[in-house]
Parts: sequence; structure tokens; C-alpha cells
Amino acid sequence: MNKLKTIYILKCLKIYYNMFYRVNNDIIIFEVSEILKNIVNNQLIYNQTLGNYVINEFHYIKYNLHLTNEYYRSINRLYFLCDLFPNISIKKIYEIINYDFRKLKYNMIRLENSMIKCLYSDLKLLEWFKNYNTRYYSYNFHPNLQKLFKLVNSDGTSFVICCNYVKNKLT
Repeated sequence: MNKLKTIYILKCLKIYYNMFYRVNNDIIIFEVSEILKNIVNNQLIYNQTLGNYVINEFHYIKYNLHLTNEYYRSINRLYFLCDLFPNISIKKIYEIINYDFRKLKYNMIRLENSMIKCLYSDLKLLEWFKNYNTRYYSYNFHPNLQKLFKLVNSDGTSFVICCNYVKNKLT
């Protein structure tokens, strides 16, 4: 029963991502590359596709009891991302790790500046944003966050990351 519940949740999240977010592919690749940099230390697997690597690691996890919880969570997260975004699972590991993120960095700086400008144009929203305490911006449907999302006009994942950065800058 637990396995069916997990599959159902994954399908719901996939529908949620596809409906509400125009997900930026660079951000997903960035997240995958950060996970891979922490767990991949063998040069021999760099030519494997991400999908094959994740499947092989799942088989390895079943029979090896000496792995850390962090490693197990990382492989589960990679599996989740490969399931949500199949175009990433066909990329080679060395392509993901050596991906050029300059465009992403430029867009994030532009988005941060845009968000700060929007916040300073509406002082009530700025005060609310400074005082609002939440751990998660991603699945939060607060009306003020929705208003800020529309003002900034970005994709969902960039917006969540940007909220965290701007919150740290302002406080």
C-alpha cells in the first residue's frame, strides 16, 4: 500500500509541475549536477546516461546495507527528477556535471533585481515579505506570494530560489 501511495504522490507532483510551472530546464540540470557532484566519484560512470546510472544505483542500494541515508535520499531525488523530466535522464553524466550555468546565473541576477524593484515599488508587500516566515515558498499559495509571482513574471522554480535569496538580502 505504501508503494502505491508513493507512486500516486509522484504522479500528482508531476501534474502539478506541468500545470503550474513553466520549469526552467537549466535549474533542473543545476539541481541534478549538484547532487551528482556530491555522490559521483568514479570517472568510469561519466559516460553513462543519468537514467541508467540511477537504475543501476537502485539495484546496488537494495543489496548494500552500508550506504548512508544521504546517499539513499540523493538517489531517490535523482529518480524523482528523471521521472518528472525524462529529457534529463537521457543526458550523459559528464554533460550534466560540466554544464555551463552562466546563462542561468545571469537570469537569476536579473530576476533578483526585478523582484527587489517590485518589492520596493509596493511598500506594503515589502513589509509583508520581510516579516513573512515560511520554510517553503514552492507550494505556498499565499495571495501576496501569488501577486509577487505575477509582478516578477518568472518560471516557478526560479521564483522559489529567488525568494530565498532576496529574503536573505533584505533581512
